Amino acid sequence: MVKLNTLTTINFLEITMWYEEKINEFTNFSYHIEVSIDGQVWDRVIDHSNYNCRSFQRLWFHPRLVRYIHIVGTKSTANATFIFWQVKYNTEDMHKVEIQNGLVVPKFGYIVSSEYMRAFVINGENNSNNGSLVERYQESQARNERYTYHMLGSAGIVVQLAQPYILSSMRLLLRGDDACSYTVDASVDNEDWERIVNKSDELTQSWQVLKFTPRPILYIRITGVKCAAGNVFRVIYLEVPAQVTFDSNVVEVDRAVTNDGRPTKRLKIQ
Repeated sequence: MVKLNTLTTINFLEITMWYEEKINEFTNFSYHIEVSIDGQVWDRVIDHSNYNCRSFQRLWFHPRLVRYIHIVGTKSTANATFIFWQVKYNTEDMHKVEIQNGLVVPKFGYIVSSEYMRAFVINGENNSNNGSLVERYQESQARNERYTYHMLGSAGIVVQLAQPYILSSMRLLLRGDDACSYTVDASVDNEDWERIVNKSDELTQSWQVLKFTPRPILYIRITGVKCAAGNVFRVIYLEVPAQVTFDSNVVEVDRAVTNDGRPTKRLKIQ
């Protein structure tokens, strides 16, 4: 329970857990947050009681007048303590998000799949560190040699976001000149999965810009199906949501190829 000094209009909370530095411990927790003006009548503004959250939580809700804030942990895989970092009326980043059914809808400039936002690779191998796929991307030879991979026929690459979001796009960068087919599945519990992208019948290369029906997502599974160069599926970078304008005339270097490896014309994002 937190009591503010005065009645205050807020729309943003940032909290974290004590185990933040223990990145190899896949500790999840569930909770809800309620607020009140007088400490008697409560309004639930965040309900993550059915989601496996981890690490930093950057929480948005519609602005409201608040004096008391109450966090209730409902489930945890470790002895957890909540730590408040920020409680504020956030006007600087309001244009980057929307609120829908109590969940954040990130927009341009709000990348939720980054290590800064505490996304984590929980399945798949990294050739250089603990999470090549979610590292910040800069065009360089060194960055292009850091990737996350899995052997074809295995369980694929799984990324857990820090908290659930409503998402409708993503962007992948496949390694080098690898020509691969793949699928992308989404889940909110790491148990029930739904196919959101199916590229299993075509070989593609380089940047992949993917758009799908908006839905709550907490886990993303990327599974290689076939690779022309071998049995290893490698992804350099994952960006969620895609930081491109879909209604522009920008040409993405998607470089789809035919099944015999011949490149087709580049795809224009409409």
